[in-house]
Amino acid sequence: MPLQLASLQKQLSSAVQQAAKYMDAQEVANIIWASAKVSDSGDVVLLALLPALADRVEAVKQDMKAQEVANILWAAAKLSDSGDDTFLALLPALTGRIQEVKQDMTAQAVANICWASAKLLDSGEESLLALLPALAGRV
Repeated sequence: MPLQLASLQKQLSSAVQQAAKYMDAQEVANIIWASAKVSDSGDVVLLALLPALADRVEAVKQDMKAQEVANILWAAAKLSDSGDDTFLALLPALTGRIQEVKQDMTAQAVANICWASAKLLDSGEESLLALLPALAGRV
């Protein structure tokens, strides 16, 4: 990795860690999604942010919109598939939030949750399965 890119990543990591406690639901969901998206590249800088973001999810979950919850569930499954279980402890809280916002789910959000459910089922996590019948009418 070029030295300039490594320096930029460290600066980004520091800025995100400092700002995490002030992030709203959308900002948290976007950074978690982006971290999961690059997880296959071995980018340890973004992955190091996940514990701080997991703490913030708990604080902003009541403000999350349907797509944000779906994106975090997708990211949790993607990260778990890569060996990072940071967000698995949040599944019960996120599952509860899905029940509250399911009427606002788009087909894309439902697809993300179905994919996450299937991926997490591969590793023995069954908590999302109970949601699927309630979401079926949203497709």
